[in-house]
Amino acid sequence: MIPRDEHDDLETFGRLMDDPTRRDDPVDAFFARERELVEELPGHDVHLQGVLRAGRTGRRRSTGWLVAGAAAVAAVATAVGVGMLGTGQEELRPAGDPTTVSLPEPSEATTPAPTASRAEPADGQLLARSVSAGDDRTRAVLGEARCSAETTCPLLLRTTDDGQSWINTAALPDLSVAPPGGIAVAPDQVGILRWASADTGYLAGSVLRRTTDGGTTWADMPYPGGTIVATEVADGVVHLVSAGECTEQGCAGPLRVYRAGTGDSSADVVVLDEDVSGITGAQLVVRGPRAYLSVGTADGSRTYRIGEQAEHLEPCDEGDSVFFGTPADGEGPLSVLCGTPGDDGGTSIRVRTSTDDGVTWSSASPSVAVGGTVAGYAQTQPGTAVVVTRGEAGGRALRTTDGGASWRVAKADSVQWSWVAAGGDDRVYGLADDSEGFLESTDGGQSWRVEVLAP
Repeated sequence: MIPRDEHDDLETFGRLMDDPTRRDDPVDAFFARERELVEELPGHDVHLQGVLRAGRTGRRRSTGWLVAGAAAVAAVATAVGVGMLGTGQEELRPAGDPTTVSLPEPSEATTPAPTASRAEPADGQLLARSVSAGDDRTRAVLGEARCSAETTCPLLLRTTDDGQSWINTAALPDLSVAPPGGIAVAPDQVGILRWASADTGYLAGSVLRRTTDGGTTWADMPYPGGTIVATEVADGVVHLVSAGECTEQGCAGPLRVYRAGTGDSSADVVVLDEDVSGITGAQLVVRGPRAYLSVGTADGSRTYRIGEQAEHLEPCDEGDSVFFGTPADGEGPLSVLCGTPGDDGGTSIRVRTSTDDGVTWSSASPSVAVGGTVAGYAQTQPGTAVVVTRGEAGGRALRTTDGGASWRVAKADSVQWSWVAAGGDDRVYGLADDSEGFLESTDGGQSWRVEVLAP
């Protein structure tokens, strides 16, 4: 671990104060206020946004993977205010009614025979790709392991004693593991693991599989198709976000969200279907009966609230990268991290909150410049959150306890962070491209350790 202290943070704060790239643009603020007064015209919202983007002459913005992220971070001891956004009064606009599609029944050709084969971790250690946590003592990890002398395959490990021991649950030799970040870029590839209960779980990527026996056996779960780039399960419902074919540079469209009950053997309800291409990733959080989705594109994030139907949200400025956050226990307001790309390759971040499920948003916290690109955001409790970054010089984890008014650098190795999530109470979990295990914090993100798995 890299030690940090208050002196380090204050030195970095001084550098940020002297940074000439930090600025508050009154022209942007003026037009932001004026845009709120413009009467909305009839028409397809996504098409209209595309026309507006095509007419801009500004440079192409790069948001990086929302699932994977990108760039290095500067330590911030105290946030510096550079302007406040007005209170949002955005109207939720329907994105489409749900539809039900006809799906083929699983057959022997599409559903592999149940397997309980074992595998040994590659080179003695598991290369983690996805973490799914239950309570403080229970969690599961999807990683890459050696299935034979020549090949590797997905391996699932589970613990029920807070990591004291890990059970080598199952290997799937007919599949491969997605690259760091968890986005499948080849057929029969998985990179996302989510559990609904002790028995039911999902493996997702360019295929979707489901277990009902705790992970020992897995079978294909029919769905309308596409590469699944985000999955979350809560309250007996699984949401699946899909894109078109993906490469390491991004995914083609269309953008779709499927929904199913955790007792269903297929996912045939489509609650969002939009013509969005150039998808660079997705982040999904679930809060009560609704899910909140942020989809990254080269021009910023598209954001949605998903319930019985999908609705557009606009919690941040156009062109921002957007990350939703909600405490694991669901208590307290919904929050959002807005990231504005800077000319120097860095990002300015600010936090807004909503107490009415995303209909309106508070004024933003002070804007803080961080080096590199935000890779993930997790809210552990009201007002307390963690941001992780990545970049050429490595990445950092930062923590706020006052709703984004100030940030401090956490005690953690400099790694290429790709994901972070709150696990309940003071537990926070993370993944990084260049870390062999997963990262874990038990003090709300103040300090981190690497859990290296070698069962």
